[in-house]
Parts: sequence; C-alpha cells; structure tokens
Amino acid sequence: MTEVYTLKASILNYIINFTVYDYVAYAWLLILFFVTILVSILLAKRSTLFSMIFLLLSLLLFFMGPFALKKYLDKSIRPLITKTLEVEKLIFSNSLIVTGSVKNISKNNFTICNVNVNVLKNSSSEIKNIFNKLKPFKTKSMFIKDLIVVNETKEFRVVFDNYVYSKEIDISIKLACY
Repeated sequence: MTEVYTLKASILNYIINFTVYDYVAYAWLLILFFVTILVSILLAKRSTLFSMIFLLLSLLLFFMGPFALKKYLDKSIRPLITKTLEVEKLIFSNSLIVTGSVKNISKNNFTICNVNVNVLKNSSSEIKNIFNKLKPFKTKSMFIKDLIVVNETKEFRVVFDNYVYSKEIDISIKLACY
C-alpha cells in the first residue's frame, strides 16, 4: 500500500509543479501523437504495412513519450547532483540511517524535492542485482520543503526503523526537485 501511495504522491507532486516548458512539451507530444494517428489513417488506403508501422509508432509515442519527456525535462531544466554521504547501521536500535545531499545546479530555485531512498540487497550476480533494483528490500520517501537556491547544497537524512538485515547492501537515491 505504501508503494501505491508513494507513486501517487510523486505523480501529483510532478503535475502540481508543472512549468511552462512542461505544458509546451506535453502539448507537442499530444499533437505529434494525433498527427501520427492521422498519417496512419491516410496511409491505410495505400499501404496497410506502412499504416500499421505508423500506428505502432504512434502507440509507442503515446506510452513511452511521457517517460522520456520527463527524463529530458528533469535533465535540462531541473538538473541536480545527488550524493550519498553516509550509511550507518545502528546496532542497539535496529535502525539504518542514510544521509545524503542534493545540490541545485539549475538556473532556478527549487521549492520542493521528493526524495526516494531504496535499500537494495547486494549480490555477486549481476542479474540478481538488476532484479534487486526492480524490487528493493526497503523503500522510504520524504519531501524537502525548504528553498534550495541555485548552487546551494542541502543535506537530508532518512531513517529506516526495524532494520534487521545484516548482509551487505547498496543504497539508491532518486530525487525530483521543482
């Protein structure tokens, strides 16, 4: 249930903090989708093969475009640097503390950041590590609601309670700042 809530919160946070660039980019994506559908319909009279290719292209654009667009917009408009500063397992309280930092390297100030920290089981097998990234051992999300001005670094701390895993782990931190 917490994964669904985390996903819902991050999507709503992204939509609430849309900029003009986001609106323009998604409008162009929607227009391009309808144009490829129209071309597919027009090509159906001449060649069904090309029509099907354009139809598949438009469906691929419709389903994969928003993810690629978000990644591109985050990289170009809202760039940031994330560092994991310290991972500390407390022995007496069964807690894991992850300390990290975020640096704003964009041209605009950030007013809110969504921090997702994943604890991943470490394995010697590369295939198991890929599966561990898809299904993390523990996940925690938080919001940084402080203003982060340009070229400022802000630290954050995430605490995992009831942490009893004793083997080697990896930490994955994903941030989305707006």
